[in-house]
Amino acid sequence: MSGRLPRSASLALLLPALALIGGAHFLRAEIGEYRQPGETLTPPNPTLVAVLALGDRTLAADLVWIDAVQYFGGTEGSKYRYALLSAMLNTVIEFDPAFRYAYKFGGMALTTTLDGVEAADALLELGHQRFADDWVFLAYIGFNAMLYREDYLRAAEFFGRAAKYPDAPAYVEMLATRLAVEAGDCKRSLHLIDALLQIRQDKLLRQRLLDRRDYVIWECNFQLIEEAAKLFAERNGRPARALDELVAAGLLAGGVPPHPYGGRYLIDGNGKVASDPPRKRLRLKLNQQAVEQLKRW
Repeated sequence: MSGRLPRSASLALLLPALALIGGAHFLRAEIGEYRQPGETLTPPNPTLVAVLALGDRTLAADLVWIDAVQYFGGTEGSKYRYALLSAMLNTVIEFDPAFRYAYKFGGMALTTTLDGVEAADALLELGHQRFADDWVFLAYIGFNAMLYREDYLRAAEFFGRAAKYPDAPAYVEMLATRLAVEAGDCKRSLHLIDALLQIRQDKLLRQRLLDRRDYVIWECNFQLIEEAAKLFAERNGRPARALDELVAAGLLAGGVPPHPYGGRYLIDGNGKVASDPPRKRLRLKLNQQAVEQLKRW
């Protein structure tokens, strides 16, 4: 018996391959690789793609996906700030809504395009609706809010939601609490920690959260005293020389807040607030390595 496939089976295998090759060539022409200068760029037509894919929706999604990746990595797209990428990725998920990585890729790549963060977040929201068990979509929205919108409160909200997933890394919750503090919402940060303490069973993770809670309280108290010192100087034309002056002026309701580490807060003759023992401020300072780590999710 011959090992050669029947002609019908060979054709069944060959036709999708030809469709993939021919479709990719056609789509590259559609998005501008072979267009003349001045011609209008248009996204691939889903109806034509479906015909090229012989009615196979998964193959149709693959055709547009391959072209989208080439378009994003090529020089043609960069000339127009990748104006077609959003439409291309939405076509991919229209053909194959279960293509999880297409949502994630769009959530990062679209931030650099003409459509911007709004298009990226819209795709991530769709991904979250489709894959509600995946914390990464929420974290990506938080990342975009932090890095591109500089909206730390929104970022804290989405990182906080992501942190509640059992498989989310511990640093996600740490970042969420730091962002809330950076946004000036200490209550949100503490509420998030308390909520996570309700669901975390691991002793090490719980201790880490309790340590973070003390750190947040320390930072929030520090900010409160700094703000009081600033108001005192504005009202009196000179810096406060002692914390008691801030209390006497009614700028620290309830008195000087307690130090969570058993130390004390101080203020020098120039109105500068300090802590004894000293501690590094809980501020958001992302280095490039941290940014790259976030982008690898």
